[in-house]
Amino acid sequence: MVAFVWSTQATAQIVFLADRAVPRVRLVVGPTGSAVDEVVFNVPAAQVGSGAAIAGDISVRFFMRARFTSPQPMSITVDSTGGLNSGGNSIPVTELSWTSADGDIPAGSFDGSSSQVLYSFNTSQRLTDTLSFSYSNTSVPAAGSYTGRVTYTVVLP
Repeated sequence: MVAFVWSTQATAQIVFLADRAVPRVRLVVGPTGSAVDEVVFNVPAAQVGSGAAIAGDISVRFFMRARFTSPQPMSITVDSTGGLNSGGNSIPVTELSWTSADGDIPAGSFDGSSSQVLYSFNTSQRLTDTLSFSYSNTSVPAAGSYTGRVTYTVVLP
């Protein structure tokens, strides 16, 4: 069996801009507070590398609210450069994808870059969604427990 733990991380961020009456940005991925959601994929030995997608054991809550009095271009990005690692072995993070329960965040897969844009907008927004992750299971990695992390960020130009 190949098992790996992959975690998402984002912290609550509040940004105040001097020229805005009530500017505010808040991004929460997973539980509130300092806890980090961990998604576990357990691949049965007989299915390793078969191409049969393996669903993660939990879904991750995604919440973002941006409030401004005038248009402000913003993007939600994800840094997925780290990969999934076990000792000297790795699984590319591009093997992970997600679906969206509500469609606020479009379904997709990680591209392994430091600033993959998930969503862009120019006005006040509120997004609430639940993302479910899967592992494409197309490679045959060495046995082990693989771990990795991606980080979500709200970007203001």
